[in-house]
Amino acid sequence: MIKYYERRTWLHDLDPRIKILWTIALSLLIVFTHYPERLLLLFSIAACPLVWVRPPILRLKAFWILALSVVGGTMLSQGFFYHYQPRTPLLTFVSPDLPLLGKITGGVLLYREGLIYGAVQSLRMLSTLGLGLVLITTTYPSDLILGLTWLRLPASLACMATVAIRFLPGFLEEGKRIYTAQLIRGASAGGWKGKMRSFLLMAVPLIVGALRTARQLALAAEVRGFRGDFSETKRLKFSRRDRWSLALLALVLLFFLIPEIPGEGRSSLIRWGVRWR
Repeated sequence: MIKYYERRTWLHDLDPRIKILWTIALSLLIVFTHYPERLLLLFSIAACPLVWVRPPILRLKAFWILALSVVGGTMLSQGFFYHYQPRTPLLTFVSPDLPLLGKITGGVLLYREGLIYGAVQSLRMLSTLGLGLVLITTTYPSDLILGLTWLRLPASLACMATVAIRFLPGFLEEGKRIYTAQLIRGASAGGWKGKMRSFLLMAVPLIVGALRTARQLALAAEVRGFRGDFSETKRLKFSRRDRWSLALLALVLLFFLIPEIPGEGRSSLIRWGVRWR
């Protein structure tokens, strides 16, 4: 799913600079927003555009499996290791009064506040993941390079980041092919030991293949005379839709940032807005 999908949608037609600005702005909001309901709204804004991308069903299924794994793992880890007060125990796996393990671990309990905290943090991670997927799946790689260089990122770094994004799906597909070949040859993947052994056997050819592909890309760039100071053959230009998107981004920023401002500063901002109107 980490690749560009050719579609005729309004998301694909947006200027790449607009999509990059949306990604940066919403990523900052995800970090600084503390209200769970607002984080849920941010997740909806970040993930709902994937409906227009219409990725293959199997790819979308893999995304939701990954999302549920992130949510479940984060909630459980925070539920067991939550140290802030107050905290309400829901389940006790190891009692603090147990003679040996209780003294060593201090008790292993599942806390309600930890589960809630884990759910909130998982929303941050999933929102960031959704933003990245929308940007990658709707932006052609060359347009992404133009957008990054417009942000004053060196062309060599912009090209390197784009190549890395394009390289990742091939890396995953190569790993899948190696794993399938091992199963055909009779490699057993049953149990944790079998899975670990299969992973170790897969790591060597996977790394060798990645190094070979990287060398081929480097040679291809050198043969074509790439030096990182190329001239632009395509000019980006804002359309009316792009300007409306910028205005919508400004409204979203105001909606999320005003509640984060302390009371006096918020009142001053509202008074200034009324006076300006």
